[in-house]
Amino acid sequence: MGAQQSGRGITAVVFDVNGVLEDSVYSAIAEAATATGTDPTGLLEVFGGTHGADGNHPWHRAERGEIGLIRCVIGLAREARKYEFNVPVTALVHAITNLGVHQRSLDLVDELRSDGIAVGVITNGVKNFSKRWRHKTGAEERFDVILESWREGIRKPNPEIFHRLLQQLDRDPSEVLFVDDLEANVKAAEALGMHGLVFGRPSESCPEIRQRIANSRTINIGATI
Repeated sequence: MGAQQSGRGITAVVFDVNGVLEDSVYSAIAEAATATGTDPTGLLEVFGGTHGADGNHPWHRAERGEIGLIRCVIGLAREARKYEFNVPVTALVHAITNLGVHQRSLDLVDELRSDGIAVGVITNGVKNFSKRWRHKTGAEERFDVILESWREGIRKPNPEIFHRLLQQLDRDPSEVLFVDDLEANVKAAEALGMHGLVFGRPSESCPEIRQRIANSRTINIGATI
């Protein structure tokens, strides 16, 4: 989407974790709220702040590594006082800690590697949950580059985290396809000249990723004739 071609087409694909390689925590929280008759809008605001923003919300600060999980939870409790919730804490904990992996997405990662495409991850995440997602996705063996917001001190959609990604991949922006379930993060990558794709259902988005790679190569072959 709007990326200038370097001449090689897409040679690297970078994935978000939550909502792309695993179930969306936002969807899990929303389902837990709906099941108890609670409007999920306020609950999602309490837990994650405004989608696409990078501010001083406790969760954003924890994802940048500025505060630990305990201080984050205390901050979330303060945010929660603005609303009246009927959702049991146990239901929320279950929703957050029992996210399933998207096997179709992981299979795609393996296929891309076999085809010589570099694969990476940029995730907004908290230190305490890092081992969980890395273990579930086999991240150490699967990905060439992994950037976690709590390690970097910055989080999506801050452009700096994408600049660091490009440096580590040693790629021109036009050679990289960034995949995320939040449009604001995708737009931030596209603003730097990367290709972007907003991830939906794995059954639809995984074939689209393959098609985008094929199209980029076809365009570049045609441009050299």
